Amino acid sequence: MHPAAPLSLVLLACSTAFAEEPAAKSDERQTDFRLRPYVGNTFDSDLKTGGGKSSVFRTGLNLDVGIPIGQRATMNIGLNGEYSKYHFSDATAFGIGGPEPISSTFEYQASLRYSREIDDKWSFFVVGAINAAGANGADFSESLTYGGGGGASYKVNDKFDVGLGIVVRSSLEDDTFVMPVPLINWQISEQWEFTTRYRNIRVNFKPADQWELFATVDYITHEYRLDEDAGASKGVFRDHAVPISIGATFSPSRKFSITAGAGVNVWRELTLDDQFGNRIAETETDPSLNLFVSATIAF
Repeated sequence: MHPAAPLSLVLLACSTAFAEEPAAKSDERQTDFRLRPYVGNTFDSDLKTGGGKSSVFRTGLNLDVGIPIGQRATMNIGLNGEYSKYHFSDATAFGIGGPEPISSTFEYQASLRYSREIDDKWSFFVVGAINAAGANGADFSESLTYGGGGGASYKVNDKFDVGLGIVVRSSLEDDTFVMPVPLINWQISEQWEFTTRYRNIRVNFKPADQWELFATVDYITHEYRLDEDAGASKGVFRDHAVPISIGATFSPSRKFSITAGAGVNVWRELTLDDQFGNRIAETETDPSLNLFVSATIAF
């Protein structure tokens, strides 16, 4: 996806973001559309093996459609696209991968999620997804991975939900990934909230109706199929990171919000495998600064 694509869609969607709609009946559930463009940058960080530096710029667009089914169930359709641009300088850690093992990349995902309230206490969800990620020029069919999962949650009281989920996902030339996920939603007070989700721990603070401040710890992974002309022909480049971030969300209306934040990758590892999954090279990086901005438009 070209970096300018999310901006053009934002300009189109913003024309309806602040428009008023007739009030829905109290018992009527509406189909919900949410568009989220975003941009982020991880600044130069030193590679611990062999010297050199690495940075990456990302931009993307997410679309989520929530379709009500009866009064207790919802079907969510998700479509995501992301463009990334890696930059390396004086890197020698990647062997046959060369001084710049990857440059421009694509990543697309389609997902389907069904959730349902069983009663006033119990709810559950199931989800499935297909993902394609690779360097520009990589074979699309060889860039595909698949995933799914599910979970259940119990409402202890009006301020505390607890549950457990599981995620299963295939990998490019690697073992299937399986991870249990604790699900916690704790409304500590009117202003404070604590949540855990898949690879995410978050604390929210709401100082005013239109503002929310947050702090997060995430575990983020990217893996890309390389093209056949790369130094590691048809191999796999992986980027794993643990950022700690803070930020703020401003919501001038129920249809529009904008979020900005900054963080530090306290741990990040870059690896390069050949097309058979054999490790060619790996290196960690020094801590690096992240900046990010996103918007959410509902219509």
